[in-house]
Amino acid sequence: MSVSQCWLAIKLRSHAITLGLLLLIISLSVTSFCALILFQKNLFTVNTSFSKDLTQLIGFNLLNSVDCDNLKQLMTFVEKLYLSISSIKYISLYNTNGDLIVNFPLENSFHYTHFYQDLLYSRNQYTSLETLSCQYIRFFQDDIINIVIPLCKNGRNIGTLSTGIALDPGLLMISRLIYLFICNTFVCLWIIVILFYFSLSFFDLPSIIAIINSIRNISSGNYDFNLYSISSNYYFNTIIYEFNIMLKKLNLYNKKRVHQLVLQKNKLKILMSAISEGVILIDAELRILFFNQIIVKIFNLNNLDIIGESLLNYLPLHVNQTLVPVFNRFSQLNYRTKYSISQEEVCIDFDYDASKIFRFILVPIIDAENRTLSSIAIILQDVSREAHLNFAKNQFIGNVSHELRTPLCNIGSFLETLLDYNGSLNSSQKIQFLTIANNETKRLSQLVNDILDLSRLESGHKHTLIPVNLVKICTNVAKTFQLTAEKDNINLMLEIDDSIGLVYAHQNSLFQVLSNLLSNALKFTHPSGNVVLRVYSLISCPLKKVVNNYLTPSSCSSVIRVEIADDGMGISERNQKIIFDRFVRIEDEVHTFRGTGLGLSIVQNILHNHDTSVFINSFVPIGTILYFDLFQI
Repeated sequence: MSVSQCWLAIKLRSHAITLGLLLLIISLSVTSFCALILFQKNLFTVNTSFSKDLTQLIGFNLLNSVDCDNLKQLMTFVEKLYLSISSIKYISLYNTNGDLIVNFPLENSFHYTHFYQDLLYSRNQYTSLETLSCQYIRFFQDDIINIVIPLCKNGRNIGTLSTGIALDPGLLMISRLIYLFICNTFVCLWIIVILFYFSLSFFDLPSIIAIINSIRNISSGNYDFNLYSISSNYYFNTIIYEFNIMLKKLNLYNKKRVHQLVLQKNKLKILMSAISEGVILIDAELRILFFNQIIVKIFNLNNLDIIGESLLNYLPLHVNQTLVPVFNRFSQLNYRTKYSISQEEVCIDFDYDASKIFRFILVPIIDAENRTLSSIAIILQDVSREAHLNFAKNQFIGNVSHELRTPLCNIGSFLETLLDYNGSLNSSQKIQFLTIANNETKRLSQLVNDILDLSRLESGHKHTLIPVNLVKICTNVAKTFQLTAEKDNINLMLEIDDSIGLVYAHQNSLFQVLSNLLSNALKFTHPSGNVVLRVYSLISCPLKKVVNNYLTPSSCSSVIRVEIADDGMGISERNQKIIFDRFVRIEDEVHTFRGTGLGLSIVQNILHNHDTSVFINSFVPIGTILYFDLFQI
């Protein structure tokens, strides 16, 4: 509602109130005057009845106690009555002819002789009076009721008795006071109504309404407005001026505060975006207050606004079952608790297939003033890789322990047999036992060398790259594994382009790479399968060249690709992501873990030293291709 509408409504209301007061005053006035008139009428009626009764009583006593022909007795009787009754102002006796016989007070005591003359003038009408007559007159400053009655004795008309009896002064005084009070009250009420009506014209209500609306805007957080003066009153204009100054200061303070909050929010967003872990902030009712982009990726929340939503709506059921007890413990933190919880950590398989494992770090945020839980910060760390590595490490430790114990047991058993039964064994048996012990020793040495190689590679050791004959290295590796392939009935083939020459590499390391890759290919290829070691040249492109054992930009270099392909069991997409990690082993066709799980990790580290990487293309159950590139001289 606008100010003009408010002002119009208040005007109508004030007019209605004024009209109501006016009608009330008129009704009270009419009622009061009617009551006053009725009171005065009743007062006159009572006094008239009293005067009639008193006059009749005087006439009765006069006729029965006094000789009407004896003037002296009449005068004495009348004088006693006049003096004994204070309300009687005068008593007059007239004969049948209308002549005045007796009168008290005496004629010469009247200050206003015309009054007495009027009484004498009316004697003619008294002579013919047959019944009681009543008349209201003013005698001096008194209100008097004049009562005239005929005097009859034994059927004879003796004369006429006239008395003037004053009204009760007390009742008259009360009547006058009531009259004055009613009049004064009536006048005062009219003055109040008039003042109330005219005060509205001097009362600057629109300005007050504008100030009230401004206060409402301020309470709602709106400071960006000005209050314009619509009053000619100096004090109201001063209030509005100071009010506008306050509004400007509040608006400036609010803008600074909002700007600071926006800056802090942006800093927090930048900081949270730079953190590699997911961060969620929820309130005590588990409603989401803030989250960073990592959470968007984890929960796949693209184009979704989840601020204010419950966190439990976006978590799997088994994750909620794990986190809700922690939230309940946090919710019990208040000023009564004697203990404090800094944080809690929970590791949960986010997916049911354990492909994603997250560490939930939950930190309660306590309100320092109220000492109650205000919010909870949740940090999500993807520990899937660490968990898989830890699992692989445990497998590796068990496998290495088995791999070390088996050759040691074999070596010890055969050597102990040679010592105990040396005399009973022939030369062929002794050579067989010694050959087995020698092979187990080589096997043990190879395992130890793998561990040492991996440790050396991961320590940052750099190989010196020199020109080497790739064809010769590939041929030697193929010859080394030819017997193993024939034993497993696997066709091992070598395909080398005729244009292949020298490449930049470390000879022993490159030999180890090819050996590990061929070993894995043969290990996971079923009998009658095929394994191909293929070397060919790619199209020349700007790459790098070796200068002082380091690769530097070059205008153009030839790239040699080395591939090891097999038609074995293949590798799933899930395992392709972790196959180059340490201690990771893949099941073969009979669900047996083979090897130490270090071969491909060693290959990856060696090729990193050659500024290249190994890549994989595999499809279950078609086969696998592992390849890497080298730089030809």
